[in-house]
Formats: sequence, C-alpha cells, structure tokens
Amino acid sequence: MELTSALVSALLFLLLGVSSTAAEHKDGDTTKITAPAPPADIALADIATRATEVSKLLNSFTADTASSAQIETISRSLPDLSKQMDAQIAATKISLETEPPLETLQQLQQQWQSRQMETTASLNLLTQLATRLQDGLTQLAALEKTWSTTRTSAQASKAPELILQQIDATLTDIAAALVTLHAERATILDLQSRVAREATKCGTVLAQISQLQQKAVAGIFVPDAPPIWRVDWWSDALDVLPKHARKVADGYWSEIVLYVRAPRQGGALHAAIFLLLALMFGAARRKLYACNKAGMPAAPVL
Repeated sequence: MELTSALVSALLFLLLGVSSTAAEHKDGDTTKITAPAPPADIALADIATRATEVSKLLNSFTADTASSAQIETISRSLPDLSKQMDAQIAATKISLETEPPLETLQQLQQQWQSRQMETTASLNLLTQLATRLQDGLTQLAALEKTWSTTRTSAQASKAPELILQQIDATLTDIAAALVTLHAERATILDLQSRVAREATKCGTVLAQISQLQQKAVAGIFVPDAPPIWRVDWWSDALDVLPKHARKVADGYWSEIVLYVRAPRQGGALHAAIFLLLALMFGAARRKLYACNKAGMPAAPVL
C-alpha cells in the first residue's frame, strides 16, 4: 500500500514538472514573437480634425520666439565672453605664479565662481531646449509614421481625392517641420558644446585656485623662508629679487589691464562714481564762486 502511494506521488511530481516546463517554453515563445503594434490608421472621418491638430502642433514648434531669442543672445555674446575669459585666465595665471595671499585667492575665486555660474546657467538652458527639441522630433516622427500608414490605407480603400490631398499636405508639413527642428537641434548642440568648453575653463581655474588655497592654509605655520640672520642666504636673495619683483609687477599690471578692459569687473561703476563726484564738486565750486562775486554769504556746507 505504501509502495503504491509512493509511485502515485512520483508520477504526480513528474507530471507537474513537465507541465510547468511546457508552460515556461510557451511563455518564452510568446515573448519572443511579441512585436510592437503598428501605428493605428486614422479614420477617414477624422482626417480633417486630425490635420487641424497637426497644424496647431507645428505652429507651436515654430512660434517659440522666446527660445529663439535666448539662443540668439547666447550665440551673440559667446565670442566676447570667450575673449574676456581668455584674458582673465592669462591674468589669473600670472597672479597665481606670484603665490598671492589668501585674501587675493578668495577674490579670484569669487570672480571665477561668478563666471562659472553664468556659463552654467547658459549651459542648463541649452540642455533644456535640446531636450525639448528632441521630444518634438520624436513626436513628429511618430506622427509621420501614422500619417504614412493612413495614406497607404486610404489609397487602398479608394478614398476621395480631396482626402488624399489633405493627407499629402499634412505629410509635407510634417516633413518640413522635421527638417527645421533637426537644423535647430544641430545649432543648439553646437552652441552647447562651445558653452561647455567655457564652463570647463572655469572649473580648471577654480581647481588651481583651490589647490593654492590649500597649500597656503597648510603652510601658515610652516616657515617658508630662512631666518634673516643667515647672512649666507643674502646673496641668493639679491639674485632672485629682480625676477620676483618683475613677477609681482606683471601680476599687478595684468590686474590693471583686466580692470580697464573688463568693465563688468568694476571699472565702469568706479568711472561712473568718479564722474558723478566730479560734476557735484564742479557745481558746488561754481555756486561758491557766484556767491562770492555777488557778495552773498555762502552756505556753511559750501
């Protein structure tokens, strides 16, 4: 009896194993032959409505004047920005060679952080625009496929000529929009790579400044020069002094040139303040001269 029960259990186990294996093979075969569903054709009665929707969509792509203005602004300002950054990099390099104090390093760091924020903002904007264009291209490609299959089905079902003409016109508009969006996307990607190079420059300079800051902090309590009573070092110091003086002078001269050539660094504001003060003192002087000439007592302020 026990032997019979054991045989029955073994048979059931084998049958269940074969069934599960067959089911797995069946599921696997089903997965392999599954293919994406083809785009659904547009019903002939909906051709006019769907064509109007496509027209509105294409107009929304071409009417984005704000994005076009932003791209134009970045593209127009980028050459000047690149020149200013190259000049600032040269001046910063000379300044860093003199091993400036922590205060100067902090000022340089703030200047380059401002540059980095400016370039990063432009880079993020271009990335958003490129992503939006890519989404639009994907949407238009799907629409083109749908309308192409609709054109084939409509022609096979001998649809009216006006319907076929409307489908052809919609396909033509979609194709033209695809060409335009592809060109805009190429322009944005090119501009994006150029802005990314400028952002990389900022990161490189900031890394150099940070390295010098760490070195300066680490060397605060470490003597970096021999004691002044070592007379044997004086001759070497006198030999190095002219070269060091030239480096310091070149550093200051580079900062002066950058201050004059880059008004955004403060030169324009200082010039405006100086001009305003000059006009105020000139007016006060003329007022005082007029009071003295007329024999009138001048105000205590004057």
